Amino acid sequence: MSEGFPLLKDDPYDIYFSSYAALSHLDYVELEHLAEQIFSHISGRGYMVFDLHGRYSPEWPRYWSKDCRSPLPYTMAYLLPVQEQIPEKIEWFDVTYWNGSELSQLIESTAKATGKKTKIITMRDRSIFVGRHMDTSLFKKQRHPIRTEVNRLFDHGYRGRISGLSFDIDYLEEVKDVNHQAWTRILDYYNRWQTVINTLHALMNANNAEVKRIIESSPEILADELKMLAWLYRNADRFPVIDFWASVMGPQVACILRNLELSLPQGLGCGHGLFCIVEIENK
Repeated sequence: MSEGFPLLKDDPYDIYFSSYAALSHLDYVELEHLAEQIFSHISGRGYMVFDLHGRYSPEWPRYWSKDCRSPLPYTMAYLLPVQEQIPEKIEWFDVTYWNGSELSQLIESTAKATGKKTKIITMRDRSIFVGRHMDTSLFKKQRHPIRTEVNRLFDHGYRGRISGLSFDIDYLEEVKDVNHQAWTRILDYYNRWQTVINTLHALMNANNAEVKRIIESSPEILADELKMLAWLYRNADRFPVIDFWASVMGPQVACILRNLELSLPQGLGCGHGLFCIVEIENK
């Protein structure tokens, strides 16, 4: 892809899609060149899907003050056992990290250069607290193995640990002034995440007054999720399963935590990935 779009001789496609942050392996100029070729290749109407590494992820606070024109080190050593995640012994390679405004500017300038009309259909932050490197200490001082705990709640027969869903974001205090909007978004998401965990604790301690208080003080979209959670917990005997937590409660908690992220406003680049769908058409 760094050499350009390889299918220029093909007829136009409806969708040009790349995942797994592959486009972040290109530097700014290379991605701009690729996007121009794809925009030009589209006839009538088409869609390009961007999937990039987000700049303001809680995984790598050291990169918050950088910009997308400066490729920075990345590693896939999260695939290794923890004892083998030694910075000096693992493979590193450079990628670009993006925020939402930078990607929007690239799309706008590409549209202008190619004479196309564009509309951003969606731009979302992907995997804010469950990015792969939350589980490592390769970009920050400590591990926060939150990704493993959340994902395993979907595994058949896995009971999970409520304590494994709790973590703190105090380590981000030192970068919160780099981009106040991103910090505010992460903090708001964190507070809602913790609200789910606090509701679980209140349910397990039969503190119905606290459950009621949490639900009534939560935004409507979260309150509805918590009501469902409380109903499930209080009606566990209706479910003919061997392990209610593993089969019903745990997966529902994971779904709620996922839905919190999906309900956030337009992406800022504060997740492991920055996902964007762009509609491109002739003027």
